[in-house]
This record gives sequence, structure tokens and C-alpha cells, in this order.
Amino acid sequence: MSQHQKVESIEGYSHISTVVNKTQQMMDKVRSGHLKPLFTSSQKEKDKIGGYYAGDQVVIAARTGVGKSAKITSDAFDFCDPILNQYYAQDILILWDSWEMADWRNILRMISRQGSIEAKALL
Repeated sequence: MSQHQKVESIEGYSHISTVVNKTQQMMDKVRSGHLKPLFTSSQKEKDKIGGYYAGDQVVIAARTGVGKSAKITSDAFDFCDPILNQYYAQDILILWDSWEMADWRNILRMISRQGSIEAKALL
């Protein structure tokens, strides 16, 4: 390959011009209303990142006991909230994967949140 030949991709990486073009296309979709974000009830998230979009992958990492599971549970309920996310009212699918606790414990936390009862009291 010559020194001046443009490389479009190398094993999963894209040339910056490809990403710039894709960014412009995404901005156009958002501005035209064809692509809508999912919102949480956090005003700070709304102000800083403008919501979550299809294909976003978010990793939440922190020490034990600082609220990671509570944050994700809250966000999941927010994503399904028909007032916060009118555009997606009945068309949302959440796939949940937790490496921190058993599946039933996550559901217990959801029930606890909905009923405003501590998980320990439910048990």
C-alpha cells in the first residue's frame, strides 16, 4: 500500500472521515426528529449528554455499595416511563445483565422500589 492511499478501516477501526460523516448523519436525524433519545429523570444527564441513543453502551463502575444497581434500576423505570419517553411508549425492550448480584435480587430491588418497601422487609 502506498503512503498516500486512504485506509477506510483496519480490523474494526474506521477512518476519521467515515466517523465524521456518520456523526453528521446522526445529527441530522436528531435535528429532524427521526431519531429520539431515551431520557432519565436526571436533569444533569439531560443537560450533559442529551439522553441515550440506540447503540449506546454504558458501563457503570464503582466501589461496592455506592448505588450502581439503584442507578440502573431507576434508569430502567425511567426508560419505560411514558411521560419521560413518549416517543417510545410501548416500544422499549430492556436487556439486563448484572455481574454483581443474582437475577432474583435485581427483581426484588425493583419490587422494593415500586412499593417503597425496603428489600429486607420484603424478605
